[in-house]
Amino acid sequence: MSMKNEEKKRNQVQETPEPQGLIVKMIRTIAELRDFMRHNKRPICFISASPFNLMGIEGWVGNFTFISYIDPFDGRHPNVFVPSNIPGIEPKSFEEITNYLLQHPEVIDHITRLGVRPVVLFLMFDEKTEALSLALQQPLPPFSSFHPAFRPNMETEDGDMGQANDLAMEDDNCEYLQPADAERAISGGRVVVSASLVVPYPPGSPILVPGQVIDIPSLKYLRALDVREIHGFEHELGLWIFREETLSKVLSARKSTPEHGVES
Repeated sequence: MSMKNEEKKRNQVQETPEPQGLIVKMIRTIAELRDFMRHNKRPICFISASPFNLMGIEGWVGNFTFISYIDPFDGRHPNVFVPSNIPGIEPKSFEEITNYLLQHPEVIDHITRLGVRPVVLFLMFDEKTEALSLALQQPLPPFSSFHPAFRPNMETEDGDMGQANDLAMEDDNCEYLQPADAERAISGGRVVVSASLVVPYPPGSPILVPGQVIDIPSLKYLRALDVREIHGFEHELGLWIFREETLSKVLSARKSTPEHGVES
């Protein structure tokens, strides 16, 4: 091969097939790097106390935004997002500020609205930051539905969580079921209903409420979580659910009431 052909080969952008059908382009020059970053399509978020450390990079990197605790631009910078409702907290470190932002409802909503799982950057972070970031990468599954036993008005989708919660206080009405067993039961046709409020922390948003029908997406979300604490879920025992006979009794009692056209 001639020297000219070798130089031509070195200057070409090589495409390497990767798993899952992705194509990775090898970048060899500063010009190629600048072009690649300028036309970046995946959202990149720098989450920190302020945008100071990377200010100006949004002019070089496409889809780059800042999520900050302090807004030095008073809302006038289009690439800086600051949640509107920030209480008077007194953070002791950059890590505390970062973790506070990652748990803020407006920040979670902002990241979710990006539509694509973003890259997140931090000036300072700790183990909690990593856990919060992983939780954000798993979008909450859509709410399934309330079981008919806990829907006072069958013409709407509203449910009576208070009734379900009161019923769950009686141990005889409920039982524990491991998520894997619950998934098999659902696949076999059983309607599995949560008897507890299940809240992973982080992010602190409920994935199941008392009276809610448990579906496969909710179980997959629960399995994918990499967090240390899930309120309402016992790892050794499983999910606290209503027994099938309990649900049948509630439905039978409801059907026998006057509003259903049958005198009790």
